[in-house]
Amino acid sequence: NDIFSLRTSIPYHPNSVGVGGTDGSIGTSRTSRTLNGFVSARVSQIIDFGEGVGTNEFDARSGSIIDTPQALTISTNATESKLQVTMNISGGGFNWIFAAGGINGTTTSAFIDDDLFAARERANASTRDSLISDERTIAFASSAMIPLPSALIPGSVTLCGCSFMRWGHWSADLVPQSSNNTDRFHLANWVAGDMASPAEILGLTGTGTYSGHAIGTITDVSTRLFVADMITAYSFDTGVGVINISNLEGQSFQFAVLKNGLGKEHRFTGSESGAAGFSGTTRGAFFTNGANLGHGVAGDFLLTKAGSPSTNIVGVYVGEGSIAPPPPPG
Repeated sequence: NDIFSLRTSIPYHPNSVGVGGTDGSIGTSRTSRTLNGFVSARVSQIIDFGEGVGTNEFDARSGSIIDTPQALTISTNATESKLQVTMNISGGGFNWIFAAGGINGTTTSAFIDDDLFAARERANASTRDSLISDERTIAFASSAMIPLPSALIPGSVTLCGCSFMRWGHWSADLVPQSSNNTDRFHLANWVAGDMASPAEILGLTGTGTYSGHAIGTITDVSTRLFVADMITAYSFDTGVGVINISNLEGQSFQFAVLKNGLGKEHRFTGSESGAAGFSGTTRGAFFTNGANLGHGVAGDFLLTKAGSPSTNIVGVYVGEGSIAPPPPPG
């Protein structure tokens, strides 16, 4: 009855990642490139006091270097079929840098094509407040690699078609050196694309309209995933816009946004202005699709509402659209 005694008579094969498919749809578009974007997560910090264990929970999103592209960087290598991921994320008074995959001789990632890719932790490369992690588990995957179950998508919500933008999921456990804490990131999400430069955005005129979705976590009496609609309208002439997130468990939120300052005009920030009792902020950027500058939008957001219990919402959003030229004078 020892199953191992049957190992010579039972056929087996290893699980492996392959490129290509019988219908020709897998691996046909594989691009070596760098994508940048935004991240969000709910954090459970498990604290060992020696005589017992406590927990601390809080939201986290794209980190303190949000004004540079490195909040999320995804680098793909078509020749090696690999990718490398770096995430900078902040919350609860902490700052983490997570590193996954690698494009130079590592075996911790799989780049099947521009839609299908995944990576796991890179050894001795993730930190909290500059302390190297003793133990870490990181998983990072595209939405095509791990599709969102239809049961989690409200019938009123339409996901971003995302022909050139990308989004997906990630999770992590991290134990910093000289720490009794385990930082657990769950229900975590990311959005990314080819981020436009300030000069590219400064050259645009007219009004951009974008549609897509928001995804993240909401915590009140429980913590759970949400998926909602996202619509953005933005004037490149004035640097003023509105981001609407609706159908979020029956609620709608509106962020009035302004372009960032000199040298950061491809980015914007804003505050929530539409839901009674909630306060919050968003930070985002515009993205390119080849010669179509500014045709994508993505960002992160954080919302809170006092109460018993309080309501905390953190997430990211992604959308694609077009830019209508301004009307002729007169």
